[in-house]
Amino acid sequence: MSKRIFNLYVMNIFLSGLPYYFVTMLLLKYLGFSFTEIASLSVITELCGAVFDIPLSVISSKFGYKKILVTSNFLLILALSCLLFGKSNIIYISTISFGLSESLSSGVLNAYNFEIIDDEVVYKSFLKYLNTVKYVFIAIITIISPYLLNRNYSYPIIISIVFVVLSQLNLIGLPEIRNTLNNNQKIFSIDNVKDIPWNLILLGVAFSTLIMISNSYAGIFLNEQGLSLDMLGIVLFMFNISMALGSYLKIKFEISLMIPILAIFMFFQTNLFIQIITFLLMRILNSSYNNHFYSKFNMSIEKNRAVLWSAYNLFISISFMVADFLAGAFADNFSIKSNYLIFGIQALFCLGFYLFLNRGERF
Repeated sequence: MSKRIFNLYVMNIFLSGLPYYFVTMLLLKYLGFSFTEIASLSVITELCGAVFDIPLSVISSKFGYKKILVTSNFLLILALSCLLFGKSNIIYISTISFGLSESLSSGVLNAYNFEIIDDEVVYKSFLKYLNTVKYVFIAIITIISPYLLNRNYSYPIIISIVFVVLSQLNLIGLPEIRNTLNNNQKIFSIDNVKDIPWNLILLGVAFSTLIMISNSYAGIFLNEQGLSLDMLGIVLFMFNISMALGSYLKIKFEISLMIPILAIFMFFQTNLFIQIITFLLMRILNSSYNNHFYSKFNMSIEKNRAVLWSAYNLFISISFMVADFLAGAFADNFSIKSNYLIFGIQALFCLGFYLFLNRGERF
C-alpha cells in the first residue's frame, strides 16, 4: 500500500468515528440544554450547511480541495472546543462552525477521494476496504462513547478533537487537487445543469431518506417490540458489524436495490427475531449500495465533481428535513412501523422510475 493511499484511509477513518457524533443528544442534555434548544441548534447547523454548501464547493474548485478540507477540519476543531465551555452563548459559535465545516467538506471529500486515486477499479477497491474498516471502527466507538460521557462529559469532546487532529495530519501529507478549467470556461453555469445525473440523484435521495428514517427509528422500534435496552446495545453493535460485512462482500448493485422491499416487509412482520434479521440484511445491503452509488455518481461526472456532490447533498438535506417532520407525524398518529411502509413505497417508486430511465443499460 502506498503512503498516499494509507494517508487517505487514516484521514477518512478518524474523521468518521468522532465519539461526539454518537452521544450528541446525551451530551447536550448533560450540559443543560432542553430538547427545544437542542432542536434549534440542530436547525441552525443544518441551515448553515445547506445555504453555504454549493457556494463553498464552487470556491473549492478554484482554491483547491485540500485547502478547503484543511479549513473544514479547523472549523470542526473550533466547534468541538467551544463545547468545552459548557452551556453558554459560545454554543452558537460551535453550532455555526459545525454547519460551515459540514458545508465545506460534504461535496469536496467525496470528490477528493476519487480524484486522488483517479482510477475506477482502484477506487472501488479503496471504498470496499475503507468502509469495512470504518464500520468496525464506528461499532467500537459506538460502544465506548456512552461510557466516556458517563465518566466525564469532556472525554468524548477531547477524543474527538484528537481524532480530527490525526485526520488533519494525514491530510497534510496528501497532494492538492484543483479543478482544471480552460481560460474561457466557468466553474459552474446553467449549461452544466444538463450534465447533472438526475436519475442517480433521484435514486440516491429516495434511498438515503429511507435509510435515514430506518436507522433513526430502529432502536426505539425494537425497544417497543420488547427488546431490552441491554440487548439493544448488542444489536446496535451487530448493525455496525453487518455494515462492515456488507461493504466487504461482493454484492451486485441490483441486489443492494432490494432495500425498499425489506422495509415494506418490516411493516408486515411481528416476530422480533425476524425483525432483527431484516434490519441486519438492510444494513448489509445499505453499505454495499453506498459503495456502488459513490462509484457510479463519481463516474457519471466529468467536471465540477465537488459542486455536483454538494448539489446532491443539498437535495439530501431538504429531503431529510421534510422526512423527519413527516416521520414524526406518522409515528405519533399511526405507528413507527408505518414509516417503513410509507418511505419504503416511496423509495420503491423512485427505483422503478430510475430503472425505467435506464432501461436497456447494464448495472
